[in-house]
Amino acid sequence: MSSTLQWLRDRSNDELAELLAARPDLLLPAPPDLAALARRMDGSATVRRAVGQLDAFGVQVLQAVWLLGDVPTVEYDAVPGDSDSTSPSAQAVSAADVHRLLGGPATRDEVEAALTRLHVQGLIRGDASGYLPAPAVREALGRYPAGLGIAAGLSREEVAHALAGVGEAGLGILRRLVPGPPVGSVEAGSRHGDTIASLVAARLLVDRGDGTVMLPREVALELRGERPLGPADPNPPLLDATPVEDVDGTAAGQALACHAHTVALLEILGNEPAPALKTGGIGIVAVRGLGKRLDLDVHATALYLDVLHGAGLIAPAVIRDHRGPRGEHAGWVPTQAADTYLAGAEPAGWALVAGTWLDMRRNPAQVGRRDAADKIIGALSVQSDWRGGPDTRRRILTEIATLEPGFAATQASLMRRLAYRSPLQHGAGPAAQIDTVLAEATELGIVAFDALSTAGRALLGDDIEGAAAALDRALPDPVDTVLVQADLTLIAPGRLTAGLAAALAELADVESTGSATVYRLSEQSIRRALDAGFTGASLHALLAAHSATPVPQSVTYLIDDVARRHGVLRAGSAEAFMHSEDTGLIAQGIAAAAAAGIRMRSLAPTVAVSQVDLTTLVEALRAAGLAPAAEDASGTILDLRPAPRRTRITVPPRIGPAAPTAPSRDQVESVIRRMRAGDESRGAASDPGSIIAVLREAAKARRSVWIGYADAEGGTSTRMVDPIVVSGGTMVALDRLRQTPRTFTIHRISSASPAET
Repeated sequence: MSSTLQWLRDRSNDELAELLAARPDLLLPAPPDLAALARRMDGSATVRRAVGQLDAFGVQVLQAVWLLGDVPTVEYDAVPGDSDSTSPSAQAVSAADVHRLLGGPATRDEVEAALTRLHVQGLIRGDASGYLPAPAVREALGRYPAGLGIAAGLSREEVAHALAGVGEAGLGILRRLVPGPPVGSVEAGSRHGDTIASLVAARLLVDRGDGTVMLPREVALELRGERPLGPADPNPPLLDATPVEDVDGTAAGQALACHAHTVALLEILGNEPAPALKTGGIGIVAVRGLGKRLDLDVHATALYLDVLHGAGLIAPAVIRDHRGPRGEHAGWVPTQAADTYLAGAEPAGWALVAGTWLDMRRNPAQVGRRDAADKIIGALSVQSDWRGGPDTRRRILTEIATLEPGFAATQASLMRRLAYRSPLQHGAGPAAQIDTVLAEATELGIVAFDALSTAGRALLGDDIEGAAAALDRALPDPVDTVLVQADLTLIAPGRLTAGLAAALAELADVESTGSATVYRLSEQSIRRALDAGFTGASLHALLAAHSATPVPQSVTYLIDDVARRHGVLRAGSAEAFMHSEDTGLIAQGIAAAAAAGIRMRSLAPTVAVSQVDLTTLVEALRAAGLAPAAEDASGTILDLRPAPRRTRITVPPRIGPAAPTAPSRDQVESVIRRMRAGDESRGAASDPGSIIAVLREAAKARRSVWIGYADAEGGTSTRMVDPIVVSGGTMVALDRLRQTPRTFTIHRISSASPAET
């Protein structure tokens, strides 16, 4: 078999383009020449990645090429290690050989098509007359490819003769090793000891000398029968689909709840930052506390924290207050981008966080569990990193997306399909992964009843704007009415108009969310609205205008009572002052302040002043049961609530696709031209005199040249340029990559050759 470099040189540009499109990781970073590409292609990591992306049929065909091309040289009575020993001159394998070994149901044409795909990917070399596996393929197929052990040099007749003399007990032991792995342990004093010894003597097992035995490859193939690598089917198994109703409507309702949870979480963290652990992330106690306030379990709370961080909406920051040494501590707070998110439309906000989840390299399902050190895993911690998360989520949802809208797949059929799509990546816990992905997608409103919504399909296609538009279409029109009830609750039967939602956010607290949102009125919430600038009359007018039924007397009385007491006692700045027409209230206020350690001076029966700041005075009066309203110098009511904290992003979110994206055709063609030139530059002009001659001739003839150029750090690159002027130790040329003129120092040019036209 020719070297990988020669194989690449023999490829046409179109064939190289197909190779790079099929294996985009070979382009990261762009190789300067074909020799660099060859070294990369032979690397175990990139070969393992390419083999891992094959479906079951592709893996079977590749296993067959390896199996048939392997020429065993190991003597049977040797004690081999785990590595397979084969002769250096493996034999080429034809499509007919592969088809005969597989045994169907794939046709000869389907086998040939699979071989062509493997050849395009560079995983096998040769032509239709015979193929061989590329270097590192054997390693990429796993420790025991196809579950087979070493070849023992036995003929088929020898195996059949030996098996004919084995009893049922011996056959039972052999059959346990047939599917693979082919190694079994032998316990001292085992009741099967004599049977195993007889199998070793009959050369049907190999004693490895370490308390284990191995089933030889020839024996396993004989016992597997006509299809030793399993049924070779080029078509994936069908999904068992079940119809479900109102997928888009249900998912849209949950998407609104998702958006409401993120908004609530941002508001909480803006006022009360979650403490950051020294190792990063948020501790489980804080996560549970946040979940209790949002009525969410630990998994869902961690999920929302992860997507907010991934979307750049929360980040760790130094919080300066009375806590921690030197009056500061680390905490998680919203970023400056959170204000834009909070002010934006719900569909756009949902599309941002849901799209973030798809490519998030974290596994919030790990939060609350124990790690290898028996410590509980917190949110946003390195212990919850999941590099394969983006690929796993997309693979699962992509399979569901193959169904018609409104259909869900059963878990069993989904597991079979995923195992077929990537058998070498389908590791332990596939059922748990499916459950986790679907549970999180349901929580976020991407799926409903395990069926993908229209908005979810758009997200899967990376169409964020389309996903937001699809959600907007699925949502009912906003309503501007609520049901005001005598138990001091307000029920919003759907999505509220922006103005009404903003007003209710000040007037009442959200008690529960879902298809309907329940708000609760209280003295504190009404006082909050009054602090924000509402009056008792405006609150009555708000409810009267938007209540679907007459406003109950209990609500009217509560608003009147709080409004009557609110602002009767007023505090200002002297540093601070308070005044009231009620002299008794002034006396109570002075006494309450004194009890809190605040000294006040009475200026008049209705006015008193203090040297503490206004916020401290108001908090002390309210703690004593009074209800002062804060005002500025003009008498306007002030909202003394602290502004929500904000920070800049300092820790990059763990987000991004695990696999490189496919390059564009133009990008591939540009890299190919560069590699060809780099390959040819080995014979290009390399001494200073010849380099200058080539450059001057190119400038005179207005031709392009390929040059090797060293940068200031000593790194070299190959680029195509159009020389304009060559003089005085420099060259002014048009850099074809950047499409801008550049000045090159000639002594840094290591080679120069005319570019092909």
